[in-house]
Amino acid sequence: MDVYAQKKATADSDFCHKWVNRTLRQHVQENLKDKDFVLFADNLAAQKNTKFVRPIQALGGQVMFGPPAKTEGWQPIDTGHIGLLCVCIKCKIHSAFLLKSQPCIF
Repeated sequence: MDVYAQKKATADSDFCHKWVNRTLRQHVQENLKDKDFVLFADNLAAQKNTKFVRPIQALGGQVMFGPPAKTEGWQPIDTGHIGLLCVCIKCKIHSAFLLKSQPCIF
């Protein structure tokens, strides 16, 4: 499993480039081989960048972009169960590293 970290939640160009060239490439080579695929992406500048799109196309993929600034509407997973999991993880990290004496209560 690849783990990436950055200061802001929005994926920047460096993150997107690394993800395509490490994580996605490995997955496609191991699981999809010569099959075509579609990758649904946010409409971020970093994802519309040729450094993101061209390697995906070279792997046999097509990138489909969601509407700009509407991630919550077309990716409800970000606000549903995964959203709750993210809150839990953030709280645990905050408790463990920043406020060692205060528990995280849900």
